[in-house]
Amino acid sequence: PLASPPRDACPPPSDACPPPRERPRARRLASLTGTRWLQGSAGALVVSRAVVLVTGIVAFLAFGNGPDARFDFLGLTGHLGAVGDALAAPVIHWDGIWYLSLATHGYQHLAQAAFYPLYPLSIALLAPLTGSAPIAAFLISIASLLGALILLHRLTALELGEAAARRTVYLLAL
Repeated sequence: PLASPPRDACPPPSDACPPPRERPRARRLASLTGTRWLQGSAGALVVSRAVVLVTGIVAFLAFGNGPDARFDFLGLTGHLGAVGDALAAPVIHWDGIWYLSLATHGYQHLAQAAFYPLYPLSIALLAPLTGSAPIAAFLISIASLLGALILLHRLTALELGEAAARRTVYLLAL
């Protein structure tokens, strides 16, 4: 076989100098490094989490923890003070308390058997690195949501186009 001339020496593609073949792997890598899917997914994540955070803070300020401790039976928010308690309220209430209890104490009650173990296990593994189980839970939740939004965006863009993918991701996130 004859050696191909250097690419600089080739005029526009012809029989003498065929165009360089695009490698499928390089094309796939280029599509993965595109940022439309990441920007759309990250934008939906930021907007939706801001709405959830503001709504949670307003609800906490309006209704508080309530007279019983069932919303925070581990007492995770009591020591944070008024501002810290309001900021943590959307993160450390409802099922979040159960998952944090499982991450720190394991399955001790029959009622806890309703919760799958992967999320509490992930919290328990990440908590020593972050120094806090609630912070670890928050980071895992945000990373999981971002991953799901990215996958949804990519799949929807393949089927329906970029505009539909962006709308779909925002609708799911909100």
